[in-house]
Amino acid sequence: MSADNETKKMKQITIKLKADDLNRLREYADSRGGNPVSHYIREAVVEYLENHAN
Repeated sequence: MSADNETKKMKQITIKLKADDLNRLREYADSRGGNPVSHYIREAVVEYLENHAN
């Protein structure tokens, strides 16, 4: 496997959301084509870090 194709190890976290927020996130995920909720959480975290990291 070349350096460009290396698989990055992922780690796991747990988050707590209000039930209403989780339901909104599930509805959003369903409306966007059925990707898992975790996909959109990862996208949100990366976007936050890109916009707020030094």
